[in-house]
Amino acid sequence: MEFIEPRRGARERARLEYGLSRGPRHFITEVRGFNLDLAFRRDAWYLLRTRLQQEWPGAQAWTCLEYSSRRGIHMHIMVRGAPTLTVDWLAHVVSLLPADEQGQRVTVDFQPVSDAEGIARYLTKQLRKPGYWDGMPRHFHPVSATHDWVPGWQAEADRNKGG
Repeated sequence: MEFIEPRRGARERARLEYGLSRGPRHFITEVRGFNLDLAFRRDAWYLLRTRLQQEWPGAQAWTCLEYSSRRGIHMHIMVRGAPTLTVDWLAHVVSLLPADEQGQRVTVDFQPVSDAEGIARYLTKQLRKPGYWDGMPRHFHPVSATHDWVPGWQAEADRNKGG
């Protein structure tokens, strides 16, 4: 059972790469000052996801909570199916989120994706590190995706590889 973590991270990278290959996509990062709150996805993502799906009913997304010594816990989001998504629309929706107990507000960075393989490698770098999953609370998932992100991705990916 040693090394299960890197395999899990590699599988997530493959799922992300496959999803990114299926159409135009946007890369979003949400940050709230320096925080260590693993509930950040709940606090910062659910309103944005709801608004995305109201505006673009076919929108699909993949998210990953990440830790860095500079930002603490922050969230990366890949969005597909929202062709007219703009930074102004995102900033407006994020401005609706309440500040945390310290008065810190969520901020957002937004950019189109030109290198899907590179961004998938970047977004899953921590997930592939040995021992990374050991630091997570039981039943905590640093990665999430809308149910329609890539339905049946594994079977199609295997077919494309000839496996």
